[in-house]
Amino acid sequence: SSEVRLVAAALTLGAEGGGEVARAVDRVASTLRERRELAGEVRALATQARASAVVLAVAPLIFAALVATIEPSAIAFLVATPAGLGCLGLGLGLEALGARWMVTITASVR
Repeated sequence: SSEVRLVAAALTLGAEGGGEVARAVDRVASTLRERRELAGEVRALATQARASAVVLAVAPLIFAALVATIEPSAIAFLVATPAGLGCLGLGLGLEALGARWMVTITASVR
């Protein structure tokens, strides 16, 4: 791994160059701790982004269900007329595209 290579490089340079090996190893350890802390923070932020993405993807469906209970004629328009079916199809397509985009963005950080 890159961490092992970094430690090996510090030890090799210290052994070959005759420098202070302890100081080099201490600095490498500090660098590795900072990297791990940063990776943890990135994971936490990515988790928050995934949660937001789920809310954004589910909110329109919940809103449609709410509207269906309050104003059934609006849903009747969506499923019974060509214009409504077009709006519904376009909306669901854009919803799927947005969900896929959010998955792609947040999947790069694990």
